[in-house]
Amino acid sequence: MNRKNNVILVIVLLVFAGVFIYFQNGKQQSLAEKSVDVEGKLVDTIGEPISQGTTINGYKVVSLTSFSQNKLPKILKTAFNTTATTKLKKYIVYNNGNPLQTDYFVKGKNEGNNVIAITYVKKGELYVKTVHITNKNHIDKAELINILQRNDANNISVVNDFVIQEADKNTDNIPLIVENYHWHFYEKGFKSFLLAVELCTDVQLKRQTNEALVNNEKGSIWNVSTTSRYSKGKAIRLDAQKTKLSVAKQNQSLIGYQLMRRYELKNFTITDLSSLPGKYGAWEFRDKLGNEPLFVTRPAIRATNTDGKFAVELSHTLFYKVGVEQCRKAKTGVIQILTDDR
Repeated sequence: MNRKNNVILVIVLLVFAGVFIYFQNGKQQSLAEKSVDVEGKLVDTIGEPISQGTTINGYKVVSLTSFSQNKLPKILKTAFNTTATTKLKKYIVYNNGNPLQTDYFVKGKNEGNNVIAITYVKKGELYVKTVHITNKNHIDKAELINILQRNDANNISVVNDFVIQEADKNTDNIPLIVENYHWHFYEKGFKSFLLAVELCTDVQLKRQTNEALVNNEKGSIWNVSTTSRYSKGKAIRLDAQKTKLSVAKQNQSLIGYQLMRRYELKNFTITDLSSLPGKYGAWEFRDKLGNEPLFVTRPAIRATNTDGKFAVELSHTLFYKVGVEQCRKAKTGVIQILTDDR
């Protein structure tokens, strides 16, 4: 009897262990499933906090929950103005992986995207600012490090490509800043989110004159030129890219638009969608052969302004494939870039 009871006890314990493992696996699976909310938005589980002043991947963390493109935070202003030889050359404005509240998007036109971080990298006497935007509402520490590594790679030639806007309105007396926007678009994979495509756009706003006569009124003329690099992550093909540059304020007008270095686009079909009355320059670039690993485009516009800040709006739409018949369209949202003028 004792031997029979022992066998029964072992069977009971095995059954209990199996039930426990089943529920534990179910619990783990349910936690993994929470990485996508009911609306299908891309989110990550929240990792450990990254505190103020921490250095990660060579970048000093500046912890903020909000950021205005026309008001540099005091902590950065102080850092940029210091004459100490030991000052750091890289900074990141970060909200522990959560979206920053900013004024970069035109109201209601973010297309589900979020500003997730802003980086500053010193190049010579300039600080190159890059606004990082994703279609996720949280990034973890591992993805942050990936973003910083890609940021370092993308910033190698930026300063050489652009002549920075004059600093005659720079009352804070801080170094000049190059403006960049870097979009990271993710797809939900089998176990995690994968970077499908990314787009880097460098923007130069250069005032040609502030003494122009515009419709019998004194005004400014601005050249706005951009360089965009659209590249694959896990996507298998880049199909097309649409870009739009516009001026929307009543006191602004569009007087010209062009594609710079058009000869670089010999493998693309280019459709000009621009409109002077509509006050926008717009183009569609489509890959002829379907095997281009990178789109490099250089749209530009010329515009006038007769009052207040000069404002230009920038947006892109990307078309790509993640599978043979799996076509995707990603919109960057409409970025409004503001700079002091009149």
